[in-house]
Amino acid sequence: MTKKTMYAKLPSNNSCIVMPVQSPFVMLIKATLAILVLTIAAMPLIAQEDETDPDRTGRLLKVDLPLTGPAANRIVQQIRDVASQMPAAVRAEDRSVLVLEFDVQNMTSGQGSDLGGCISLAEFLSGPELKSIRTVAWIPANDSPTALVGHAVLAAVSCNEIVMAEQASIGNAGIDLETVPQYVEEIYEGIAEKRLTLPVPLVQSMLGSGEQLERITTNNQTIFATQSQREKLQADGEVNEFTLVTGAGEATMLSSQQMQDFRLIRNRTSSRADLARQFNVAVTQLASTADAGRVYNAVQYKLPSTLDSGEVSWLTRAIDRKLLGKADMVVLEFGDVGGSNSAALRLAEHLANLGSKAKTVAWVSGNCEGAIGVAALACDDVIFGPQGQLGAGERTPPTPAELESYEITIRSVAQKTDRDWSTLMGVLNPRMAIRKYRNINSNALRLMGKAEFDELPELEASQWLAMEKVDIGEGIDADLAQDIGVAQEQVAASMDVVKSRYQFEAEPESLEPSTTELWLEEFAVFLTNPVISMMLVFGAFICFMNELSAPGLGGFGFLGVLLLTAFFWSHHLEGNADWFEILLFVVGLIFIGIELFVVPGFGVFGIGGILMVIASLILAGQDFIVPSNDEQFEKLAWSMLPILGAFFGVIVGGILLQKVFPNSPLFKRLALEPPVPREASVDGVDREAVADWSHLQGRKGEAVTRIMPSGKARIDGRVYDVITRGDVVDKGDPIEVVEAIANRVVVRKI
Repeated sequence: MTKKTMYAKLPSNNSCIVMPVQSPFVMLIKATLAILVLTIAAMPLIAQEDETDPDRTGRLLKVDLPLTGPAANRIVQQIRDVASQMPAAVRAEDRSVLVLEFDVQNMTSGQGSDLGGCISLAEFLSGPELKSIRTVAWIPANDSPTALVGHAVLAAVSCNEIVMAEQASIGNAGIDLETVPQYVEEIYEGIAEKRLTLPVPLVQSMLGSGEQLERITTNNQTIFATQSQREKLQADGEVNEFTLVTGAGEATMLSSQQMQDFRLIRNRTSSRADLARQFNVAVTQLASTADAGRVYNAVQYKLPSTLDSGEVSWLTRAIDRKLLGKADMVVLEFGDVGGSNSAALRLAEHLANLGSKAKTVAWVSGNCEGAIGVAALACDDVIFGPQGQLGAGERTPPTPAELESYEITIRSVAQKTDRDWSTLMGVLNPRMAIRKYRNINSNALRLMGKAEFDELPELEASQWLAMEKVDIGEGIDADLAQDIGVAQEQVAASMDVVKSRYQFEAEPESLEPSTTELWLEEFAVFLTNPVISMMLVFGAFICFMNELSAPGLGGFGFLGVLLLTAFFWSHHLEGNADWFEILLFVVGLIFIGIELFVVPGFGVFGIGGILMVIASLILAGQDFIVPSNDEQFEKLAWSMLPILGAFFGVIVGGILLQKVFPNSPLFKRLALEPPVPREASVDGVDREAVADWSHLQGRKGEAVTRIMPSGKARIDGRVYDVITRGDVVDKGDPIEVVEAIANRVVVRKI
């Protein structure tokens, strides 16, 4: 068969183009093949978009300030150790990230840094040995402004990039120098020219020895320059406008806002988690200080199966006691642990507050119920075991009121540990609706609820893509924890595997309560029993009443103080009473004393003092001030029970002492009978009486001193020692004698 070829003739002026025209069937086959080839060629690109980019390697080292020579040498060695473990990057944008976190604490952090040490560190950071690593200087800030000053600034400007928190500043490198030698200026100039992280004139102006610094807009760009440089550019007609940054002889200090406005930093970062997301590295890689070369003194403890307030109080005291010594690491094992949510949150807050005092490590080997999981996530490093889970299993979710009260603590813990508070709240509340969010730039994952997502700035929120919902009720296992960046990548099957990640001077010391501590703890638990607490308060009140009714100081006062000491000590040991409650009680007693002995009448000091004493006794039985959930209201009722019981006990005891006991046979054997009246004696004379004032019965007079309950009164022109039946009679008040037996004269206020 002869192949038929068709041609199409296109009109032209004097020529034509002859083209073969193929059949529709052939054209369809070729088009299909072309589409197939293009699809196959595009598959790697599509896969690259769908798959998660491999996490860039990142590490963080903390630079303690002021920076000394030996410390600088140690940091150089640590950087070498970390760099040797980082993979080599093919492309510059894929370089591993090394963050140097400068430990700024105030506005003078870095002052006193050694010039030689800072120069050696700066030369190393800007040298060829680290050309395959992207170095980042991070200047953090907490709740108060911070600043990096002194020669430590030289190390920061030697990094590839500077990142600052919102309240951080940098500058005043010459704070330790009265006059800046020329060789120091040349060193700063040389390192600044080598790295060019900041403009050379700006770095030199931080020493505070040269001309004024200006920001100049030329025909082509905006630059920093000295006054003489600007004048030269002006002479050439290249200056459009300029603004003064720092005067002559003044050291430049720039806030993070100014650095961002001048486009010297990309953006401001408030936490390590944000820093990790900014450089597209896993959050866990920057979650805690890299341990290269660091040797720890550690203590370890396995949490009991049931965590209560007393256990938390002992553990926090034990940790603080060890940290006062050499300990700088706390390793906690979280097995199958349940217990009180409020106690667990108190432990979480304590661990989060340790900050730089100690590195905390949590090994989750079992299921942590409720807020126990929050305590685990409050640690710096979280390592899961094969069976480790947070918040799994059936449990009664907290009430809305309880969640509202817990949220304040959870937000505080999340802020201090650089975690998403929705994740912590989800561990506590299985009903909380939580979604996975993926960063469109780095493919990093986060767990956030709607409330937390809505709180994100608009620009940051636009970078997070909502994905599927996550059922926290099923718990957070190792895989999910690693995906969202709250756990280390390694799963540890035993505590030995956990400890192999770190270097120790000696085997970590196990925290175990001593025999004395166990006995004291059991005794404190016994004393905090509502019935025993009621007896302590009741006994103290009775002792004080007897002490006030007798002249001078006696054993009843001592016994009352002893009983109250036992009451407050036991509740303090259980984590309820603190110095606030004790101070409230003491001040209340002082106010009552002022009302009785200084200010006449019974008013503000008396009522206020009584209310303060009652409030202190109630607050001593609970670990909150105002109840906000069912659990706290129930605890409030139990803490009020001893006080109410003691109050009614004092009333009943007073009635029994005055009305019933004096007439009982047993009491008559223990107490002396009152003197026999004159008319009842044999010869009409009371021979045992030193004086006989029975004739004063019914007489009236005037108090010459304050009677409470003893004092002096003038009756028929003569002054007598008198007492009352508990009433307070002010000086000058009229009185009447209601009882006069021998030398005992009882009066009342008319």
